[in-house]
Amino acid sequence: TPWTAEALKAKAKYGVPLAIMVWDNIPFNQEKTEAQRATKKRAIAEADRFLVHTERSRRMLLIEGVDDARITMAPIGVDLERFASRDGDRASLGLPEDRFIVLFVGWLLPRKGIDFLIWAMADLARRIDTPLHLHIVGTVGEDRVKPLLERVGAAFTHTFAGSVPYEAMPQHYNAADAFVLPSIATEEWQEQFGMSLIEAMASGLPIVATRSGAIPEVAGNAANLVRPNDFASISDALKEIIDTSPEGHRARTRAEENFDLDDCAREMQTIYTSIT
Repeated sequence: TPWTAEALKAKAKYGVPLAIMVWDNIPFNQEKTEAQRATKKRAIAEADRFLVHTERSRRMLLIEGVDDARITMAPIGVDLERFASRDGDRASLGLPEDRFIVLFVGWLLPRKGIDFLIWAMADLARRIDTPLHLHIVGTVGEDRVKPLLERVGAAFTHTFAGSVPYEAMPQHYNAADAFVLPSIATEEWQEQFGMSLIEAMASGLPIVATRSGAIPEVAGNAANLVRPNDFASISDALKEIIDTSPEGHRARTRAEENFDLDDCAREMQTIYTSIT
């Protein structure tokens, strides 16, 4: 990235240690131009440490030729006090009280798989008696998604919350009955982590997510993992949640054990101290 190039210049000029944070998990990605290839080659040769958030990213760097001794797993956390299981105030969000609410949080782009979630909701609505509602938080791609919702007709209701301030996000998780992260893989992108995933886990929600990118690694046993690009699998998983009414304790426990923001901050401090 341009930031990596600037960081390499700063290291050369001031002699400071350089740690590069890596989210990507596809080998030899982002190499379309000569400048990108040159920057990556310099980074591999000159960076003191590579910080990754998933094992998948670490394995990618090994393929690209980075020495394992220079790769460090850097934890990502969520505020467990801000995101927790509480009674939701649906009325304040304009959400129906008498429907099973499925929450989606993210960009409304094809790679986020929302198309498959919409089709899954339409399929599920025809197989069960429980009224359904899809609550969408996110703005990028809204105009693309609206025609999809119009085509499925009145199978289920939906709301667009748009862009929501971070401090207000816990309300939206607490108002939902289930959370779905239906990401799919493309040639140049796979889900790199999924911050909304660990927020939903901390909020104690039943979760459906796809086996795509780093999702299985992050979700562990806290989600019902299904095939990507498969509306029927998402529909079946949501039906199971409705039929069995599972508690979200398993998701909350995984968040507490693996993604406590305070623990992650202390570990990051240790990592940066070791580099300097």
